[in-house]
Amino acid sequence: VLTCYGGRQEVLTADMIRDFTEDMWEWGSGPGDRPTYLLLIGDHEDVGYAGEAWFLPAHLAPQGAPPWFWANDSWFVLFGENRSTPSAWPDMIVGRLPARTAADLSSMVDLIEDFEEPMLSWPPPQSLTWRRYMTRLSGQNNDGGYVPWDPWSPADGWASAFADWLGYGYDNLNCGDGDDETNRDGSDVTAHEWVDTLIEWFERGQQVAFYVNHGETHMYSAGIQWLPDPPLIVVPPNMGLPDSVFDSYEVANLGVGMNDHPHPFVISICCQNGTFNHTVAQHYYEPEPEELYWKCMHFDPLHSPPLWDYGTDCLAESWIKNTAGGAIGVFASSEVSNTGFYGFMGMNLLRSIYYRGMSRTGDAVASMRLGMLDQYSGGYSYEMGRFNLLGDPAVDMGDRVKFPGRCDLVISPPELRANRYPTRSIDGQGAAEFHVVVNNFGGAASGRFPVELGIQWGQQTETLTAACAGLQPGESETLRFEWDLPHGFTVPATLSLHATADPNGDCPDSWTADNDASILCTIEDLYPNEVGWPVLMSGSLKSPPALGDLDGDGDMEIVVIS
Repeated sequence: VLTCYGGRQEVLTADMIRDFTEDMWEWGSGPGDRPTYLLLIGDHEDVGYAGEAWFLPAHLAPQGAPPWFWANDSWFVLFGENRSTPSAWPDMIVGRLPARTAADLSSMVDLIEDFEEPMLSWPPPQSLTWRRYMTRLSGQNNDGGYVPWDPWSPADGWASAFADWLGYGYDNLNCGDGDDETNRDGSDVTAHEWVDTLIEWFERGQQVAFYVNHGETHMYSAGIQWLPDPPLIVVPPNMGLPDSVFDSYEVANLGVGMNDHPHPFVISICCQNGTFNHTVAQHYYEPEPEELYWKCMHFDPLHSPPLWDYGTDCLAESWIKNTAGGAIGVFASSEVSNTGFYGFMGMNLLRSIYYRGMSRTGDAVASMRLGMLDQYSGGYSYEMGRFNLLGDPAVDMGDRVKFPGRCDLVISPPELRANRYPTRSIDGQGAAEFHVVVNNFGGAASGRFPVELGIQWGQQTETLTAACAGLQPGESETLRFEWDLPHGFTVPATLSLHATADPNGDCPDSWTADNDASILCTIEDLYPNEVGWPVLMSGSLKSPPALGDLDGDGDMEIVVIS
């Protein structure tokens, strides 16, 4: 890239990489010939390191006064956008392997191959049970003040219900500000128990783990003694670092000596855990006296060398570089971020993975961004850009790659919520129609199976059945159910709906716990329609319908954006 696009310059720049990606995008003759993923291999650093083979700069966007800089690897694929635009909808899915040595890169590639190596026997070994766990971690919210509850979103209640639908084991832990007590700041555990428990959980394993709270470059901030706690506790200048926090030291040692290596997808819904743009100069910056502490290393003129030094790798890089027991991918912020964005992002990521079957880490991120597309013109455009994916964006953490001989039938709760406005005939006679969407997120065809829809209104219950002829991998089908309205039924009404795919277990399913979903559904009205209406659309409709004579034949067409 430097040779082809650098001219006489001797230092690779982000603009040169953008020149290359824009040319590469036009190599194909059309969208079907264009690549989907961009994998960056190398690390960001100051230009003094431009001669290193691993040097691969990120695009840095300034913010604030005096400015601080955040990195956005997706900037390389903002095709058609002005280069001064720091964040917009990316045209490709981007990830980065922050390797600095050939050995590091080789280990990362070996891990990806091992992670996706298919299991052809059934049932799977006990060593893979970690794939059926989800972990939520949170911390204190008030920088030294005391909050006797966990205020962060995605909330424990929401995440617990989500894991219940999945049939996954679920962990939740909240830690406060570093006290060896729990009764004043809403903590579940003391700071030392927090560290020990996280080590235990991560070495046991989980498919997805997310942390929501404050964060720093090298650590989860839960456990830090942010402010003095008068009158009894004297806060050390280092706020208890590194002993009271889960940080790069703990991550680097996960899995050491273990035979089975669980590797979660880690979502850091916080500030700065993903600052791979953290440079040597920033690392050795000596704070002013009024700043009180130095978060990168212990600073004390009486101790040379420092008592502890985290190095220049951020926490996300530590997760990726520990191929023995680290993460298969990390989604994290490259600088400070807006806490008001956290719940939206976290819930949409989990919905993308499990409701929509986007089990490639990069696909999940893209689906999350698509679900929040309005935010690029709204209040969180920069937030969408400063969160980056470290890891191969095409790595698949789902069942379709790991268990290629099995289907994976899924019915998600949102598919049932669409029944708030069921339809019936225009004369008010006949049955009301309900619909259930069944997905196959697995790697094999399902074969034929029935789907049951249980409907309860008051004390009256009925189970309806429809047949699915089978689903190929990646396919979905919307099944239609007719419900003869019970005597006295009026709207609005609250129904309990419970749908189950393959209730007899006849299909070779890799995970049956998410074959069913239940909701309480308020039926707002029964829409009267002519025969053949409504017309079911694939995908998600993103606009109200509009009428227009598109072909000039005098008849109106109905147009929607999907």
